[in-house]
Amino acid sequence: MRVRSLTAGVSIGCALALSQTAAGAATAPLLGPAPAALPIRPTGPVALVAYSDRMQGGRSQPFSAGVFDTSSGGLGAVGNDQITSLRVAAGYRVVACDDGGGEDGGRSGGLGLCRYFGAGRHDHVGDDLSDRISLLAVFGRPTRAGGATAYQHEGLTGARIRLGAGGYEQVDGDFDRLTGTVGSLRIGAGHRAVACDNDRSNGMNLGTCRLFPPGAHPGVGADLAGRISLIALAGAAQHPPARDR
Repeated sequence: MRVRSLTAGVSIGCALALSQTAAGAATAPLLGPAPAALPIRPTGPVALVAYSDRMQGGRSQPFSAGVFDTSSGGLGAVGNDQITSLRVAAGYRVVACDDGGGEDGGRSGGLGLCRYFGAGRHDHVGDDLSDRISLLAVFGRPTRAGGATAYQHEGLTGARIRLGAGGYEQVDGDFDRLTGTVGSLRIGAGHRAVACDNDRSNGMNLGTCRLFPPGAHPGVGADLAGRISLIALAGAAQHPPARDR
């Protein structure tokens, strides 16, 4: 009887140990590679899809209207210097640049080579931009909700017009009485603007372009003063894109 009870005790003890080990294994953290980056989704209607390969192939990332650059992580899904082709939705336009600009560009920093893409499929962005794009400004027609002010002269003086989110082009008459005279800008909190000295009327290449972060910009730079022909303004709700949770 004593031997039998000892044997039973050993069996019960082994069973308890095994059950505790199994429970611990179930709750212990699993070791393995770090999870992949969360996919990025646009905050509004899809205005652009960028692709890593020609002919809309490879990795892709959708964008709503806004300004997206590498310094803010806006090109996270498709990758910095990885974009080769684009598909732009009807009613939207895109400025693609090979320099992200960062938040300190202002009147001195440029965005390198910048190119204009209208609505439609763009099977190749060009050898000089392929795998080099670091900034995308995606915009539709301008709104009048406010967000920035353009001034005729330096120092935030002279005639002025209010700008809402969207794209303004001289060829469309969007600058009204400031056509060919913009000398300074005030960008509202949560907004950013890309300004260029050419618009689509001069072909796809936009010449000098600059990124303006929120704040007062008493000058736009000698190379842009009185020459701005395009402004793409992104509102707070459009930048940066949201992430899936």
